[in-house]
Amino acid sequence: MKSYNRIKSLLTAAVVVAVAVLMTLGCTTTADYTLGQEFAPTNQQMITRHRLYQNGIVKEENQEDAPCRVFETRLFKTDSVESDRLGTFYLGLQKHNRFGVRKLGFSSQILHMINVDDSIGFGYRPIYDSTTMIFELDTFVGDSTRPIQYNVYLLTKDLVDWEKKDTTFYVSYDPREAGHIEQNAEPIFTFNFPDQANGVYTNSTEFRLKEGKGAKQLIKELFCMDKLDANGLANNNIDLYKSDSAFIRKYKGLWIEPAADQPEGEGHAMAFSDQTSGIKVYGRVRNPGADADIVTDTLAIAYYFNDTYSEGFGNVTAQSAQYDFKGTELENLPLLETEQNRAEVEMAYVDGCGGIMTELKFSDEFLLSLYNISSGDEDYVSAAINQAALRFYLEGSEYDYNLIDPIPMTDKMNESIPRLGMYTNYKDLTPIIDYLYTQEDDESLYYDGYLNRSRAMYEMNISSFIQKLVNDLLELKPEADGSIDLSKLKTARVIYLAPSAYDRFTFNRSVIQGSNTKTNPASISLELTYTLVK
Repeated sequence: MKSYNRIKSLLTAAVVVAVAVLMTLGCTTTADYTLGQEFAPTNQQMITRHRLYQNGIVKEENQEDAPCRVFETRLFKTDSVESDRLGTFYLGLQKHNRFGVRKLGFSSQILHMINVDDSIGFGYRPIYDSTTMIFELDTFVGDSTRPIQYNVYLLTKDLVDWEKKDTTFYVSYDPREAGHIEQNAEPIFTFNFPDQANGVYTNSTEFRLKEGKGAKQLIKELFCMDKLDANGLANNNIDLYKSDSAFIRKYKGLWIEPAADQPEGEGHAMAFSDQTSGIKVYGRVRNPGADADIVTDTLAIAYYFNDTYSEGFGNVTAQSAQYDFKGTELENLPLLETEQNRAEVEMAYVDGCGGIMTELKFSDEFLLSLYNISSGDEDYVSAAINQAALRFYLEGSEYDYNLIDPIPMTDKMNESIPRLGMYTNYKDLTPIIDYLYTQEDDESLYYDGYLNRSRAMYEMNISSFIQKLVNDLLELKPEADGSIDLSKLKTARVIYLAPSAYDRFTFNRSVIQGSNTKTNPASISLELTYTLVK
């Protein structure tokens, strides 16, 4: 909260300056920087300036245009995106000609939804019928006509260290490497989704699983009928159902993944809630009397991935997102954060689900232009940033929206991420000062960041960040040779363009024009309105 108050104070100062400027300009909607120049007092304490960084050039009134780009744009991939306890599962296999293959799977503990009578257990010589998968789709993208086979494995090692309170998983999670399943493990169940030939569509909420190796033994254990008592009752190890902890220690959970590494065609991806998802086992209970063939009751026992009423156990999940860039323009590019020689790119990519994002590094020429923000007005010693509008244009967009071809651009906008966030550290979701997403429940942010569909671009108000950048730059003292050592800059020089904080696992993807002005008709632009103060 302290940082927020500091920001608020800074903004208040900026607002005061802005109000003063507006009072000076009156109701004029278009600034005329020549108006009243001959009448301006020589002792005025403030003057307002406007500066535009666009197409690799900085433009400002009474200044010669000069080459200056805002950012160096590079692609960036980290495997350290947290992926546990998301509340939503992501499953699928997608292929994209630019973003490569995305393979989504997850592990989850399971919790039983039944109270079992100690004495009779699951009844007299119960009969197993079938096992189903239950989930209700929140989102489905891709090809619904070609089913994908999914494998279900039984975890053989605990997802959590019982000696530790917290366990963190990342999108790089691999259950085989973690030892949660054996390297050569065989699935206990399989299913195809969607499977229209068998009546399973994207709106299906429950469908039958095909039993694999080990399924029958697992079901016998779940029904407590692997060893009947002397009266033929299925109550062996019934104590497992008396507490969540006992059950989870016995049954570690499930891992579900696509069976293949490459889809037929484009593939698909889907998202569904963990609180309404799991498996359900069906069976029948026989008459304990003379005629044991008579069914007296049915069994339908659900095992959910999440139970809000669980008493301190369960509800641990681990989402995995694996990427294969083979056959794309990303295949041979250094992308990982550990790779230092990442080349600048013309097109910047932003992907959801822990995929590719864009690294933005402020260029030397841009930082020096801010350092010299009062150049030509040496009497003015400080600068207040009234507004800093940063704009990212989709591939194919133009500065002049009248030049945009609306038909192909509509498809691109539909595929694009609805909102982008900006971070100084994406791994722990540390935002820039203007994007305090944790405050959004209480008040709206001036940051914006949403896709402007009328102009096919994103706009971010980063006034506070630029103000801090200016302040820190102006604190730097020239070296003996008159140069400025930018390595002494306190403010983060590298920021990351990625999905918004609450939409990290979106299936959408954005391709935006970077800083290369040779091929981009609308490269990254920054528009500054600022006030110099004596």
